[in-house]
Amino acid sequence: MNKYIVIKDYQSCYPDPIVLKKDEEVVYGKEDTQYPNWIFCKSVISEKEGWVPKQILTLPDLYSHAKVLQKKWLTATD
Repeated sequence: MNKYIVIKDYQSCYPDPIVLKKDEEVVYGKEDTQYPNWIFCKSVISEKEGWVPKQILTLPDLYSHAKVLQKKWLTATD
């Protein structure tokens, strides 16, 4: 895996972005047709919603729930 160094701060365009932690459960929603591999999800814990990259999620179960595979993820809300 490549490592990168952050060289400047980034201010999100969204005032209250979804923040996910490893093993956190989300409700797996629709996939973005314009930006493939982005899934609209809702955190089961915080109930915040936002677009999440498909590659950090497990496949959804029968109840449309998936888990986050990476340590921490911050993403934009809709």
